[in-house]
Formats: sequence, structure tokens, C-alpha cells
Amino acid sequence: MIAIEDFGDFFEAVHGVGKRPFSWQEDLLRHLVNTGTWPEQIVAPTGAGKSSVVEMHVFAVALFAVGAAERVPRRLAVVVNRRALTDSHAARAARIRCLLEEAPADDSILSRVRDALVGLRVFEAEDRAPLVTATMRGAAATDRAWLNAPEACAVLCMTPAMWASSLLFRSYGASRLARPRLAGMLALDTAVVVDEAHLSRQILVTARRVGQLCVPSAQRLGIPTLQTVEMTATPSGDATDIIGVTTESLAHDVRLAARVRAPKSPRYVETTEWPINGKMTKAYRDEFVSRVLAAVEDARELLPDGPRTVGCVLNRVDSAVQVAKALDEQGLNCRLWVGRMRPWDLERMRSEVPGLFDVSGAQGVDVLVATQTIEVGVDLDLTHMVTELASASALAQRAGRVNRQGRRDRAWFTVIGPPREAALSKDALPYRKDDLLAARTWILDRADDGDLSPLAVSEKLKAPPAESSRRLLYQRPEPWDAALWSKTSMRLVVEPELDLWIRDDLDPETGTVGLVLRDLKDLPEVTACETLVTEVPPQDREVYPMTIATARKVVQRLREHTDHPLGRSVLWRDGAVLPQWQAMVLEEEGDKIASRALRPGDLLILDASIPLLTSGVVTDAGEERGEPVPHGELDGVVDVVTDSDELHRLADLEPDELSDTFPGETVVWSLGRDEVDVPAWMVRRSTVTPDDDSDDRSTWSVSHRVLLEDHNAAVAARAEALADGLGIESMPATALTEAGVWHDVGKNDARFQRLLWRGDPDGREVLAKSGGRTTSLAAVRRAWADAGLPAGWRHELASAAAYWEQTEPNGVERELRDLVTRLVGTSHGRGRPLFDHDPATAGPDHIGALKELVGEGEWESLIDRTDRQWGHWGTAYLEALLRAADCTISREGK
Repeated sequence: MIAIEDFGDFFEAVHGVGKRPFSWQEDLLRHLVNTGTWPEQIVAPTGAGKSSVVEMHVFAVALFAVGAAERVPRRLAVVVNRRALTDSHAARAARIRCLLEEAPADDSILSRVRDALVGLRVFEAEDRAPLVTATMRGAAATDRAWLNAPEACAVLCMTPAMWASSLLFRSYGASRLARPRLAGMLALDTAVVVDEAHLSRQILVTARRVGQLCVPSAQRLGIPTLQTVEMTATPSGDATDIIGVTTESLAHDVRLAARVRAPKSPRYVETTEWPINGKMTKAYRDEFVSRVLAAVEDARELLPDGPRTVGCVLNRVDSAVQVAKALDEQGLNCRLWVGRMRPWDLERMRSEVPGLFDVSGAQGVDVLVATQTIEVGVDLDLTHMVTELASASALAQRAGRVNRQGRRDRAWFTVIGPPREAALSKDALPYRKDDLLAARTWILDRADDGDLSPLAVSEKLKAPPAESSRRLLYQRPEPWDAALWSKTSMRLVVEPELDLWIRDDLDPETGTVGLVLRDLKDLPEVTACETLVTEVPPQDREVYPMTIATARKVVQRLREHTDHPLGRSVLWRDGAVLPQWQAMVLEEEGDKIASRALRPGDLLILDASIPLLTSGVVTDAGEERGEPVPHGELDGVVDVVTDSDELHRLADLEPDELSDTFPGETVVWSLGRDEVDVPAWMVRRSTVTPDDDSDDRSTWSVSHRVLLEDHNAAVAARAEALADGLGIESMPATALTEAGVWHDVGKNDARFQRLLWRGDPDGREVLAKSGGRTTSLAAVRRAWADAGLPAGWRHELASAAAYWEQTEPNGVERELRDLVTRLVGTSHGRGRPLFDHDPATAGPDHIGALKELVGEGEWESLIDRTDRQWGHWGTAYLEALLRAADCTISREGK
């Protein structure tokens, strides 16, 4: 059993002996436990422990699990406009998850919290992890495993564009079929904490409005609506429910008082070399480097032994790269950390110098060169810092990484900028000239005061001025917007642009695209590249983020290259290869056509031999080659073979010889192995798990054949258990269970059974899924046509028609009948709001119901009715619950 008084012990178990929560953190937990809602605002100075919302969420959910708290949202989405901070929150959540999973079976606080959280999971399920975590960044391959655990305590770490696009049914990087699940799960039974909210004002407006729109749905379902928390050291003035650091809390917290009063002495260095347009010149770089060298010498005098890293912050990635190179040439041990680093590279750097990314420090690292990455939520304790002039709020955040623990008597915070009387004629991106002028005045005043401690800059008269808005008005989502966005399975003539509801800056060049490097040069042609990428989709840790502007310049540059490197490129969009990409590349004006076709969330896969990097980040003039992530470090992959000699040798082996060569592994060959002498590629997998939103999930089990009756019964039981555990109201809970019973009935079609049995199904039991897959996805899909199934035939539509037909004479309540039919028909993400079927193609079974549903337009009317009854996000949430039940049962081989 646990009680709220145990939070201090839990916090200490997570962070180490003597590290207890601050009183304001305990106040926040008490508020959450007693009311079941998060406050509108969390206001605390830099360094006051705002990131501990993760620990508070986990403990509050555990308290609810044992009946010691009000119903609180199961999921916490932490959203922040810095990729590095997204990673920092993710690392924090992952550490807590590991501590809980590894806690011994005793009476310790970690084991008691774990047991409480495990109690929320479905008892019969194989996966009963106490805490589920996920990271979703802009341009990164989407992590969606958390969707299969709607009942679990979860922490989701996301960038604003990824979170908001997912909430609004248009998730960047996700397939169309996954979008409703993402939207429903983020809008209901979830709290979103918008960290450093002054960077994401439009996101706040969007989140709060969606929460309002979902109130009726939440009430009918019996779960919390989306709760939105603004978390910042520089809050807006439009909240009434506020919790944070107060004068009273400082009086009780000696450690917190020492932290927020930590001495930091600001200095403003005037230079006539300040770049007018923000782009670094050699003279400016040399002057900047000289200031960093001076700070390093002072740090050596101040701390002859022990970590003494100096921070060096630039406003642009290209500037940071140049300064890092110059410091390396001076013989300093310098590390570069920018948001456009590939996660795999960042993991390696964390492993090499682990103390660099926390307050313990890194012995021997002289300088950490960074961009805005360093501003928020990163728990660093740098000795000094040299930074370019930036907005005042950005400077205040950067200063928060200096002498963070208050353990040193002095700490210099040096700002380099234009002369104090000089006018600025234009913006120096990413900052506007008015913000830079206001920041210069503010830092000069703070230099006169001599105090840049977090407490000083949190005082009203000394607080940094807010950045000027980059928009005249913010846009609220309205019901008619949701009606359009929720048409996720339709290919609209014009796809909705979400910038108005997501971005504070409407500059079209600031969206994010990803680059993935793979070994593709040995593949015979581009089709082989595309099929290999389909078999081994790009993963989060492989992705180099870059702006669309940079991506377009890279494409234009490669298009002009004599070796035609784009000829083996692949564009990954919405969870699949974009087939039109190569046609765009090969056009006479291909550089312009292809570069303009790029959009946020795209991933461009190129051969690793192409030089594109500068100091580990993608630049339009990069001359360095990147190392692809080793195949064995990709989830579920042991190796990928593309060498023709090795492929020839392996292709000649008999099946039993291949099994003996790779015991316990699954081997997947490229399409056409039997028709060619040498296959294009071979993938060795430790595990083979189909994408939850692909058709392959419908046709095969991870282990053995599964009978249709058994599968439907298992899904119905799992849906019922999920609804019961979540406290779903009686009527929608009944609909979920009934939908589970019927969701795969349409598979009782002779053609589909021929596909599953891989032969004549006469006299055999009716299957839901065949045994484990041993061939490529392309071969599985070819077998579809061989079974006589028409292109586009959907078993879930046949299932919906079977239910509709069976319930018509039985007087089932119309609202229940509508909802069950919808849940069955949309159980794979299609039918929102139409199926591309005529009754004949959708048949031949249940033809009367099919004529009514798809021939006479009843299906579209039914979708409209259920959207009005349950809300656009409410129906998406129910669909997500049924899909989670189906996917977990399938993963268990049932």
C-alpha cells in the first residue's frame, strides 16, 4: 500500500539519497491527487525542478490505482519546443521505468509503486509493464507501441509539431490508418504539459480548445478530457489555477533557495563584428572564440581539479559548427550538442562522457558548444558561459545552466552583441531585431545589478521581456475543422495544412524533415532499395533532423551531382515509401519538383557514401560522410545482407541448412528470390512483428494458426477488460465487447480462408490468422491476389455488414447498433468516412446489408451520426481501445 506521504521516499529512490522533493512539488502532487486535475499553470524559476512532473504523474496514477487519489489521466504528454529537452524528458521517464521494472520483490517504495501500477494493467495480458514510455520527435520514425496500452500509466515525450499534428488527426510520420488512434488517445484520458510554454503559444490555444470540445465525449465515456498545463518561468497572465514556487516555499526549502539564488554575474561584451544578418563571419568567429578561451582559462584557475566545462551557445547551427571547429583547432577538448544531431550519435556521446549531460559534470571536457538546445529543461551545471545575444527569455534560460547548484562563488555569464548604442537594421534569425534590442537593454540592466540568479530574474521588475508575437492572432480549432481532419482514410483533393493550429511562426521554411543514412550502394536498383526500406522501416535513432529549407538545398545539390546519388534515394512519408518520388527526381526539372514536394515529417533515405555532414549535422554544403546505424542496433534486426557473393552463397542453402546457420532467427528474402539467380537482399530478424496498422496484422500470427472463433472471443474479452479497467460507461463498454465479437467475422470468406490456409479451405476450420510469416511482405501481398481476393477488399467491412444484417430484425437499440457497426468497420483505420467499394466488390456475402451501407450511403450517414453522438475524438478513442485489444491479442498469438 502507498500513501501521499510516501512521495518523498519515492522521489529519493529515483534521484538518490538526500534528494527529496521541494515543497512546491509536494503541493502540486497534493492538488492533483485531491482534484484529479492538473493546474492550468506551473510557474517556477529555472532550476526549480519543473521536469519532476514526470515523477508526480507516475506517483499520482499509482495512488489512484490503490484508491488513494481521485481519477487522474493515465497518460502524461510532455511537449517542448526543443528536441534535446524532449530527449531529456524521455531519458528521465525511461530511467523511472527501469527502476520500477527492476525493483526487487520486497516492501520498498519502488516495488510498492510498481505493484500499484501493474494492477492497472489487464490481468490476463502478457505485457503488464508498470510504466509505458514513448518518444515522438519531428521527422523521426513514429513510436506507437504505447497505443496498445490505453490502461497503463504512460509518459509521452513529444515535440510540439508531432504532438499537435497527432492530436489533430494528421500525425507527421504516421500512416493514415494510425491517425485516428493517435488523436483519440491524446485527446482523452491524457494531460499535456507544454514545457517552456512561451515558445509554443499556439499549441496552448489548440490544446485548451480541444480539451473543451472533448468535454461532452469525456462525460459520456466516463474518463477525463484533455487537461492542458502551461509550464514556464515566464508565464502568460491568463490562468487562474496556478501552482509553483512562492516566497513561502523558499523559506522551507534551503536547497531550492540556494539553487534559485545561485550567483551568476552577467557581462555584456560589445563588438563591431556583430553579424547584421545573423550569419557568422571569420572576424566575428575569431572574437567569439577568444572570449571562450578566456572563460576556459578562468575556469581552470577557479577549479584546478574536477569538472569545469564552459558553455558556448550560438543562435544558429552553422555558427555552432564553425566555433566548435575553431576551438578544436586551439587544442581544446570540445563537444558539440545541437538539436539537429542524430539520436544514435547523441547516445554515443552520452556513453563516452556521461557527466556532461547532468550536474555531475564531465572531467576533461573544456567546452560544450550548443544552440538553443541547451536553454530549457537540461540539468547542466556549467562553470561559465559565453553566448550570443538572443531574446531576453532565451538569455535567462541559458543563464540557468550556469552554476546551477550554487556550489561556486563566482560564475560569469558573458553575452556578446552589437554596441549598446548601435541600431539594428534587420532581424538576425532566429530572433527579431526588436527582441534583440529589448534583450540588449535587459542584459545591460542586469549587468549593472550584477545579479542574474533565477530568483532575481523571476521578480516582476527584473523579469525578461517576452518575445514579440510572430502572429497577429492565434487560431482555435472548431468543430467543423475536426470534421474535416477526422476524414483520415480519404485522400482529399487538398490535404489540410495545420500550421495555423500548430506554429507560432508561419515561415514556410521552418518545418522539419529527416535524413536517414543506409548502406544502399550494393543494391541492384531503386526498387530493391524501396522494398528493403519497407521491410526495415527507418527508426527513430537513425534520423538526422533538418529544416525543409536545408533539405531542399540538399536535394537540389544532389540532383546536379554527376554520380546521380538520388537515383537510389527513397522518400518515406506517412509510414510508407512514396512511389512518386523517383518520378519526381527523374523529371527534367527534378531538383525543383522534388525539393518542393518535401513536407514536414518526411524522411529522406540516402546511401551513406554521400557526403552531407558538417561536424555530425546535415548542412547544405556538408563534406563529411556519416556512419549508418549498425543493422544489429535496429529493433528486431540482426543483420541485413546486400553483398551479392554472400547472397548467392546463402540462397543456395536448403531451408534446414539456413535454419542451422541462423538458429532462432527469421530470414526474409527480397521479392522474386525464386525467379532470379541472386536475391537483392536478405534480412535476418530476431523477431518478426507486423505493423499494427498494416494488412499483415490481419493475416498471420506470430506463432501458430489461430481459429476465428477463438480470436474473436479473445478480443471481445480483452476489450471488455480494458473498458472495465478504464471505467468506461456501460453503453460504450457494451459496444466495445460486442465489436470484439464481430470484428473479424468477415474473414469467413472462402477466398480469405484460401489465403490463410495457403490452399483449399474446404473441410478445414475457419481461421483468423495463418502461422508465422517466413517470406517477404511483398510475397504475402502477392498471395492475396492468388487467393482470388479483389484489390481493396476489406474483411472488416464484411464484418460490419454481417453485424448490421444480423441485428436489423432483433430490435437492437439504434445508438448501440450504430456504434458497434462503426467500431467493427473502422477497426483497421479505414471507412473514415468512406470505403472505396461498391457492394459487388465488398461481397459476395451479406450483399443486402452491403447495398444499404455502401450502395445507398448508410455507412457515411452512420459515421456522421456516431461523430455527433460521441464526438470526433470520442469515436477515435473508442476505435483505439478496440484496436488495442485486437493488437495485444494478436501479439500474444491468440
